[in-house]
Amino acid sequence: MFKAAVRTFDVHGHAGEESFNYGKAVDQALEPNRVTVCYFESDRDKLCLIASHTLTHTFGLYNRIRAVISRAMDIRPDQVVTMSSHNHCSVRLSWEPQSAFWGEYRRDIQAELTTCGREFFAKLEKAARGLANRTVPVTVSWAMGHERRIHYNRKGRRADGTTYFMREEERLALGKDFNGDIDDHAPVIVLHDERGDPVLVLLHFNAHPATAFHPEHPIVCGEYAQVACDIVSEHLARRNGPVPVAFLQGCAGDMNSKGLLTSDLAWAKRQGKQLAETYVKALRSLKPSASQSFGFARDIANVPLSRFPSLAALKRERAELEDFVRRAKAGDEDTLSCVGLNFTSRLSPLFRAKLVAAPMKWNSYAMKLRRSGEADRASRFLEMETCVFRLGDVAVVGMPGEPFVGVARQVRRQCIAPLTIPCGYTNISFGYLPDGPNCGDREYMSSFYRYTRHPDYRKPAGDVLARTGAQAVNRLFEAND
Repeated sequence: MFKAAVRTFDVHGHAGEESFNYGKAVDQALEPNRVTVCYFESDRDKLCLIASHTLTHTFGLYNRIRAVISRAMDIRPDQVVTMSSHNHCSVRLSWEPQSAFWGEYRRDIQAELTTCGREFFAKLEKAARGLANRTVPVTVSWAMGHERRIHYNRKGRRADGTTYFMREEERLALGKDFNGDIDDHAPVIVLHDERGDPVLVLLHFNAHPATAFHPEHPIVCGEYAQVACDIVSEHLARRNGPVPVAFLQGCAGDMNSKGLLTSDLAWAKRQGKQLAETYVKALRSLKPSASQSFGFARDIANVPLSRFPSLAALKRERAELEDFVRRAKAGDEDTLSCVGLNFTSRLSPLFRAKLVAAPMKWNSYAMKLRRSGEADRASRFLEMETCVFRLGDVAVVGMPGEPFVGVARQVRRQCIAPLTIPCGYTNISFGYLPDGPNCGDREYMSSFYRYTRHPDYRKPAGDVLARTGAQAVNRLFEAND
């Protein structure tokens, strides 16, 4: 048996404040973003998990969170893990550049806080202080639900073998209920105290929360994930009120909630209610964990990278990018495709021009490296950290950035845990991370290297991260059992 303690708080956005999307001001702040601070300890391990419906996965924010928690709780910084639901209708906490949310991995980057950021850290420190003194012995129970109504695989494939980012209009062209190759796992984990009352609930699902989101008209709300958490919290309300619920986002690199960019808040809330129905149904089959062990481990994966393209290829790409920007700024509605990327007519041509600013910057960077002779001396690996913890029969594998669902499947397949929960959006962002079979394609997610400072991934790409995470899980289970 191990111990746990939990506190929650809300962060309030305000209309007119800058959103995390291209400096666009928030149109409406409709509801706060919730944060759940979870602390676990056993005789051997300690872990403070911050599960948030705000975007926290940048180096600047992660470094500051670790420092605040370490100081407030007197634990080591490496005993702090952050997980974000990747809610696109989130308040902005720092003035880090857009690229920090997209895969900028400068480890020395500093997080200058916004007004909401200052509120977040003040409340975080308050929640953390004394939390270790509130721990109670807990036992673990879990159940598995399955949900197929609210999301779809957004990587489309054309007849000629090329791939595209499947927006809502393209999904509807394939059928109203089209969802493709999705991961429908919706597990629920409940920690109970010695009286049998729930202390903490952990929910997991695998889809971008982006139904209420529109980058040109940003709002602040909890999206489907927070709606589901709130309903489950009320459903399990105990003597002292609603139960704290932490949401663990899955490997959603190629998974999206239906209604992408429709800015349909009512639809997002319906999705949350549907997901909550699935969790509540699963709770009827809740079963006690055979083990009540807790453990925590970190490990490093060296994910392989390709080489930068030739100078000639980069020049051709540059010409295509410049032509696209010129036409988009002139209001050309036909600016829907560029260097393999496709865009939606739901966005204005001028905004589409902004969307290729990052690929243009990457192209300039790559040409500079080619001309200086440094391109072939660039690292062939990207160092990524997995954070793994065990709650009884349940293994949670936290991975940085936005892994594809194929990474999640490999983690599950290779783990010996009775229930394995593969998560993305842990600690920091490296952008999208394809598994081996999806490596080398040109649509937005698979070619996200254009939004970073490294070349494309090289096969087996994300498979390496999956293997590293699974091996860490298996060591934990073998050591504790």
